[in-house]
Amino acid sequence: MSFNQEELQNYCKYILKQERIRDRILVLCEGKILKEQIRISRSPESYQSQLNQVDQDEKETPDSSFYKKCTPDSWFQFDLVPKFFNCGNCDDVIKSYFTLSEIISQDADKKYIHPKEIFAIIDLDNQIRKINNYPFKTTQEIFFNLYENTKINKVNAEANHKIWVTGLIHKEAYFLIPELQSFFDRYQPQFFYKNSKLLLQDVYHSMILEMEQDKNLAANLEMISPRIKNCLGIDFNNLDQLKDIWLNLFKNETNEDKKREIILSLLTVIKVKDNYWKNIKPEQGLNFYQHKEQLELEIASKFYAKQTDEEAAAKYHIPYFFKMLRKFA
Repeated sequence: MSFNQEELQNYCKYILKQERIRDRILVLCEGKILKEQIRISRSPESYQSQLNQVDQDEKETPDSSFYKKCTPDSWFQFDLVPKFFNCGNCDDVIKSYFTLSEIISQDADKKYIHPKEIFAIIDLDNQIRKINNYPFKTTQEIFFNLYENTKINKVNAEANHKIWVTGLIHKEAYFLIPELQSFFDRYQPQFFYKNSKLLLQDVYHSMILEMEQDKNLAANLEMISPRIKNCLGIDFNNLDQLKDIWLNLFKNETNEDKKREIILSLLTVIKVKDNYWKNIKPEQGLNFYQHKEQLELEIASKFYAKQTDEEAAAKYHIPYFFKMLRKFA
């Protein structure tokens, strides 16, 4: 459910009444914002007391919790950690970014608390979102400016990007990159895919073999074609041809860097959240949601938060977002 105009204004005003954002970087993310429990169509003050009983960063906002856990350790040492807020779906995040900016620009009397800077990070997805009054007209344009051959374009990333899109289709794709296989091998409790020990190569193979069943991919073929070309430099005319190309490359490529590009091109367009990530499960008898959330947060803190050198940051995308934010902290 998307914000109506009144809800949007009130939620943004709620954010700007939080003392914890004062002179901090504010990052807006996708994710639920308690609309079921809190009628945010009321004034911010009317639900303030209800919301502050919940740790908005941790308990009810898994997307913002994930990005917070990706924050490099040194940021905590110097008390520089950005403040993350979930703002609904992708369109809501974009609307919230502009609404917050507008409220602040008109707040000459300092009625609200002002963050140091406002940023947004949204999923790439396979639906292009239009963005008005911004240097890039769509989310796809931001993607092409920020990423090249599956890595961050470091020159362009240093430009004034306030709205970032993920380099993979959505956050969950970052749990399936090849470098995490050794992490899964060591992790306890053990996780399984289709009742077998989790091997990411099996997941990638399933993605290719099952892509003909992907209605989302078929419906957006024209849109994803330039994205695949951006990653791999290949052209194709239909889904069958793309499947054959991917399968051939996946089976025969021996160069690890090239094979990684093939896999990341998959993760740029295949909707892994519902079709694959949800089918990766902990040992039988364990609480699925509890252990899955813990796994996601440990991937964030033990892998992505540790990728602090420039080349690794560009390779894994999310760490470069923090490298860019560091200039404003």
